[in-house]
Amino acid sequence: MPDTVMDSLASEFIFAQSAQGILITDKDNRITRVNASFERITGYSARDVLGQDPSILGSGMQDDSIYTDMWQSLQSLGSWQGELWNRRKNGKVFIERIAIARRLDSEGQLQGYVGIIEDFSSKKVETEKLRHASNHDSLTDLFNAKYFNLAMDMMVEESRLRQKGFAVILVDVSQFSKINDLYGREFGNRVLKAVADRILNCVREDDVVSRLSSDVFGILIDHIKDMSVLETFLNKLAAALRQKEGASLQFDVRIGAGLFGLAASETDKSTDLLQRVSQSLEYAKKHYHDSYKIYDQGVSDSARLNAVIFNEIGRGLRQGDFSLHYQPIVSPERDIKFEALLRWQHETEGYVSPLDFIPAAEQTGEINLLGMFIVESACQAIKVWRDKCDIDVTVNINLSVVELSRRDVYSHLLEICERYQVSPAQIGIELTESANLLEMVKYMDDFNRLRQVGIKIAVDDFGCGFSSFSYLQKLPIDTVKIDKLFVDDVVTSDRSQKLLAGMIKLIEELGFSVVLEGIETREQLQKLACFKQVSLQGYYYSRPMPFESTFTWIEKNKRGLICE
Repeated sequence: MPDTVMDSLASEFIFAQSAQGILITDKDNRITRVNASFERITGYSARDVLGQDPSILGSGMQDDSIYTDMWQSLQSLGSWQGELWNRRKNGKVFIERIAIARRLDSEGQLQGYVGIIEDFSSKKVETEKLRHASNHDSLTDLFNAKYFNLAMDMMVEESRLRQKGFAVILVDVSQFSKINDLYGREFGNRVLKAVADRILNCVREDDVVSRLSSDVFGILIDHIKDMSVLETFLNKLAAALRQKEGASLQFDVRIGAGLFGLAASETDKSTDLLQRVSQSLEYAKKHYHDSYKIYDQGVSDSARLNAVIFNEIGRGLRQGDFSLHYQPIVSPERDIKFEALLRWQHETEGYVSPLDFIPAAEQTGEINLLGMFIVESACQAIKVWRDKCDIDVTVNINLSVVELSRRDVYSHLLEICERYQVSPAQIGIELTESANLLEMVKYMDDFNRLRQVGIKIAVDDFGCGFSSFSYLQKLPIDTVKIDKLFVDDVVTSDRSQKLLAGMIKLIEELGFSVVLEGIETREQLQKLACFKQVSLQGYYYSRPMPFESTFTWIEKNKRGLICE
């Protein structure tokens, strides 16, 4: 069989069996043949399209310039390939990948064109899905950290060229791990989606919003001309994020921000700017009265102080820079009880807040050294009061859950009590409600052992966290210290009075004693006079005082002058 016949048979076989659609036109660009795959892809039969211009497939969605480029390429190069939006017979639009070539006779004269088409819709969709997934967070559909960093790099470079301001903002969902622990991951996901939606409602279409980690969101806002514009936006954002959707979806956030790119001298990398905004976020988280903090020199000083704290807690203990201050807890029985509060007077930085050094000590492990220092100092003070004042004083100390995980609190506490001949019943332990309840429950046996030797356990700051009544149900406690938040408005608000009365009644019916924190005025004291069995603590009686000042207070208490 001649080669030309074989070639012709092979061409016919390929034409008929190809999975790709094939159409052939004459020199006037009228369709003369199509194969079965063309019919399957387009929905048009051969009878529908024979004699028709291929533009019958047009969707009307394609820019005319692409057809101009196509014909120019066919005339100059003899071929063209690309992607076109076309329309099937049923009206549905699809993406096709098409390659077109001229057909010439043996003398080089144009005979027509042949086009090979492939339905690219599914592949295009999958490609777009992969591209989307690589740049977006699967839960919130916001951009992810990778995209955020790339966008920030571009914004930094553009600001250097054009000297225009831009803002970098970080939003942290406060105590998100506790939300997950107490209410479950499904509820936590609802919170994250709500935060994402509220942020999106505050930004412009071109702004970048990302979820950077489990509970931190990032925002990039371009064309910020001055600080007032940024402050206006942050106030709007904070207000939107504070909105409550009933009792079932409430959460709190802290915001760190920075305005960059306005000064021609700025040469910092995006990583440096992000670090500064992170410092602003940490500042906002520590100073809880602020919803947001914009990076400034104060934030820089705070970050520098944090570095000092991390490096010098141990040295401060060795040099005697730490001490205990004592704040009285006034009980109906007039027995004398103090809460011991740790203070750090740094040799160069001055007073360092416990809000700064306690979290640092928990991270470095030096919380164990601080804890032992507190117990030893408290026991030593109890012994001195007994020897000099002939009185038994009880001291409450604050215990970090990190201490429970890193040392035998029970053995250490009993050993120190024995050394100073102090009864364990003269030591009370306060657990802050901001601690993780699930972590606390792990140490149930430790708490029971402490209670068996007479040590009373109290929950501090009750009512300001997520797990208030879960503590009462699950932990072996004796006393509930109601946070000052519920005392602040008791003079002016009937609702606050009723709420506080209801809490006290419920707690007492459960068998716990009650301490009210934050008593600051005589008017508050008068409003609280109806609660006969409640202990009181606050500045009205005394600010936390150094050990030397406690003797005067003890003498006043003996003479009955404290409550007057």
